[in-house]
Formats: sequence, structure tokens, C-alpha cells
Amino acid sequence: MSKPISAVVGEILSSPAPVIMWDACALLDIMRAVHRDHIDTRSVDRAQRLLLRTTTSPKEVWSLASEIVAQEFRRHENDVEREIQGLLNSLDTCASDLARSGRYRGDYSATAPLASSLHDLSVDLLGSSEIVASDGVCERRAAYRMAAAVPPCRSRGSNNSADCRIIEHYLEIGRQLSAASFPFRVVFVTSNKKDYGEPTNIKYILGIEFSVAKLDYVKDAYAGSTLLGM
Repeated sequence: MSKPISAVVGEILSSPAPVIMWDACALLDIMRAVHRDHIDTRSVDRAQRLLLRTTTSPKEVWSLASEIVAQEFRRHENDVEREIQGLLNSLDTCASDLARSGRYRGDYSATAPLASSLHDLSVDLLGSSEIVASDGVCERRAAYRMAAAVPPCRSRGSNNSADCRIIEHYLEIGRQLSAASFPFRVVFVTSNKKDYGEPTNIKYILGIEFSVAKLDYVKDAYAGSTLLGM
């Protein structure tokens, strides 16, 4: 069940702990970590660590996802799992062929459950997150961002309105936490460097906004977990 921003911020302030906010691509990247060069494979282990820390009482870390993130994740999760399974099937076929030739003695079916296990981990991490409900003010800000082609909007008329809607909700959470002198880091995780820039070279206007909201930007679960000291 989704919660309004005020409720999410209130819960965090009542039991303060570091905050990690997910883009949909970052959750999907947990599955993709087995074959995408730009994703640190250690993200899988760190995602598991983060998951455990979101289920403690009190929470050791707050995991947040906007409604738009949850929708985007669910729209793509099965396609990504099939992509990974196809890759693993190809590896198994190669191992099987080598085994028949006597050149490979391993268990060539060992990767069979890996795709579903990675899928389950990313689903569980989303499931452990507080889902941030769509907010009218944030939606209007996102519409302005699109009209003015302000990053992460690529250009006027571009089709990445979801990115603008997601970041406006996260910026508002960051601003409210900052205004309350929140003592912990707040980290936004996305691998969408095309629209945000690199974490070390974030696009100019976003850099100012992130600084005001005291948001840190990282590219994957490993970097986020490391920044939070987990």
C-alpha cells in the first residue's frame, strides 16, 4: 500500500536511519548484474544485505520506491528475468557440449535457478520498500520540468516523463528531511547516467537540486550500500 510523502517522512523521522531511494532500473539491475559490465556484481550481495536491514525493528535502513518506480519495475521485471534466463541457458548449453567432449567436468546445470533467485531478490527488495504515493504538487513540478526540458528530461517532447515524476517525489522527500535536520544520508540509486550524468559529474541543474535536498546519487546497490556503511 502506498503512503503520502508526509506519512513516509513522518515515519522516517520517528525512527531515523539512513534512506535509500530506488529508480526502477536500479532494482532491475540486480538481475542484470550477472552480465552488464557497468553494474558491479557485488550489488547482488549488497542488495541482500540491504533487504535484511529493512526488515529489522527498528529499521536499520529505510528503502523507498515511488509508485511510478513500482509500476515501471513490474512492467519490465519478467522481460529482464527472461533475458537473464536466456543468457544462462546459453551458458548451460555450452557447458553441456564441453562436458560431452570431456573438457568440462562441472555441474553445467548449476545456473538453472539463478535467474529466478535474482528476480526474487529484486522483488523482495521492492516489497520491503515504503511505496511513496503520487503527490499532486510533485506531479505538477514534473510537468513543468518536462515542458522546460529540465533534466532528467532529455528534450521537449521526450518520452521519459516517468524519470521526472520519480525525481520530483524524491527531491521533495529529501527537502522535507533536510528541513527537519535529518542526521543520516539519503541516497538515490539509478544507473540512468544518460539523463542524470555520472555520479561524479551530475548534470548541472540536478546537481544544485540534489545539493539543496541533500541527496547523494550513486549508480548501483553496491555503491549505495557502501555509502551508507553497509
